[in-house]
Amino acid sequence: MASGAATALKLRFRPRAALGQAVVFAYVFLLSGAVLPPLLASGGAGTVDLDAGLPGLQVAMAALLAAVGVLFCLRFWRRPVVPLLKAAWLPIAFAVLAAASSLWSVNQELTARRSLALAGAVLVAAYLVGALGYKRTVKLVTVLLAAAALLSVVVAVVVPDLGVHQVGAHVGRWKGVYLHKNLLGREMALAGGLFAVAAIHARRAGGRLFWVMMTVLAVALIVQAQSATGLVAVAGAVGTALVVRMVRGRPALAAAFVALVLVGVTVAGMLVSLAPDRLFALVGRDVSVTGRTTLWSLVLGKAEEQPVLGHGYRAFWASPGGEAISQTLAWRVGHAHNSWLDVGLDLGVVGLLLVAALVFLPLRRWLMAGRSASRYHEVGVVVAVAALLVSMSDSVLLGPNNVFLLLLFVQCVAGAQAYLPVGALRSGAAGAAMAARTAGREGPARS
Repeated sequence: MASGAATALKLRFRPRAALGQAVVFAYVFLLSGAVLPPLLASGGAGTVDLDAGLPGLQVAMAALLAAVGVLFCLRFWRRPVVPLLKAAWLPIAFAVLAAASSLWSVNQELTARRSLALAGAVLVAAYLVGALGYKRTVKLVTVLLAAAALLSVVVAVVVPDLGVHQVGAHVGRWKGVYLHKNLLGREMALAGGLFAVAAIHARRAGGRLFWVMMTVLAVALIVQAQSATGLVAVAGAVGTALVVRMVRGRPALAAAFVALVLVGVTVAGMLVSLAPDRLFALVGRDVSVTGRTTLWSLVLGKAEEQPVLGHGYRAFWASPGGEAISQTLAWRVGHAHNSWLDVGLDLGVVGLLLVAALVFLPLRRWLMAGRSASRYHEVGVVVAVAALLVSMSDSVLLGPNNVFLLLLFVQCVAGAQAYLPVGALRSGAAGAAMAARTAGREGPARS
């Protein structure tokens, strides 16, 4: 009997599936910016441009994308791929716009290279949903961020030269396994929301306790990094996970929750206008938001020069216009410190409309999900809320190399096809039967 069990276990092992999971895990690991960039960058400084300053890392990313491309072809060459591509129409449209912008870009070579990386992220998102399913994809990212959180504590305590800022304006603030304390703050904000969802759905008390502790750890890391944006984002992400869980299957309450959030944002905006000194004092920032308001006014001026299609995908800050802003502010600027300004700067109003659709269409589907929806449907709202809050002071909606945008792509692909049950992508009657059984058991949102 033991030999029979061993044989059964052996038969279940699928080398191609294991290889695919290893490849995408490695890709998402590099995408997160953890561990390797601080080690490869000279002295662990936080001023390195990951897209241009670490060619070895970019070669590794390109090799992994090529591997994902091969795995995608092997999986779908005899399976219907059209439904998957239709589900990915919005990320594909975004990638096409980015690639087309090389025709009018202020730095055509850079736009072409970075738009190729963006297309790779779309490919990975489609492969993740089609091959692994939504639930496994969420678990993969959650486990990766948990490892990054634990390693950040170890590095900051044991190797402070790498894990804590030693020079500059941020001396003493933790950056863990990332290049900068702001990167630690934004990644842990997303992690806190995902850990909260994992705690909600843990089947055993031990697992629930572990994920609750990980949520607390994510918040503690943000505190150590002294990231005001991270604190706001993690509060929003964790709070969203809890609230959406409570109103699950109640669209009216979900709509009321969104309305409440919008009212809160509106009130905050009024406070910024009427009493900025008091508001920013609450989060330990000056009224200029560490010089960002001046930067934003300059960026708006440049965006108005090319309002419809922008200056080209991820090209402006490597152009004379970007250098002029850096000289005006007397510090090197690599992005607008606001995702929406960066999108408008690079891709204009057309890009802004596409990115808004990327964020808000899946968010609407998740909020209006019924009781038959996937148990992990809270993740969709958590990712959108975390991305929206972080986007106010960081560039995470433009990509190509960050986990936020990859997860938004995954949300679009999964939501457009009701998470595309893996069986539905199989050819023949067996695949159709499996898809029908899946829909009958848990509704259209099962992964």
